[in-house]
Amino acid sequence: MTILYENVRDIIQTGDLLQWRSATALGWLIRKFSKAKDNHTGGAVLFKEYQGKERRRFTLEALEHGYVLNLLSRRLGSHKGECYWHALKPEFRIFRVPIGIEMLKFCGVPYDYGSLFRQVFGHVSANARNLFCSEAIYLACRDAGCPIPDEWITTAPQPGDMTALRLWDEIGVKIK
Repeated sequence: MTILYENVRDIIQTGDLLQWRSATALGWLIRKFSKAKDNHTGGAVLFKEYQGKERRRFTLEALEHGYVLNLLSRRLGSHKGECYWHALKPEFRIFRVPIGIEMLKFCGVPYDYGSLFRQVFGHVSANARNLFCSEAIYLACRDAGCPIPDEWITTAPQPGDMTALRLWDEIGVKIK
């Protein structure tokens, strides 16, 4: 089922997970090698003072030019593919502000092309010198104090692994 973004915009909050399935050659390659449904990860962020009458939501994500902030509506409008919103589970809502703080710390960090290509052979260790998409959201959650399962303490999850962290609803809502 697909839900229009305007119908869920007001309930998307900081710390929610955005999982992307791109209809591009790179998206297809990432899904093929990772054997996952999703090839890209972003995090939702809300700036209450600046949402305006449009009730704007933003996404922080690692893209080809580094870790950047984008209007979620603009990304949804220009994205070739699908986006699934996974709400942060109720028991982890206390981490929303710390997750947002940690995500914002990464703005401007370069994209981690080296790790992107090394993931063809398996998972890579997580660090914040350079970031790929799911690594950034994982590190923000870890550094915000979210409980991380032992198997992910030092390993960066790939986009298809993100729900294995058990912080968000496992089933996403397809938004457009």
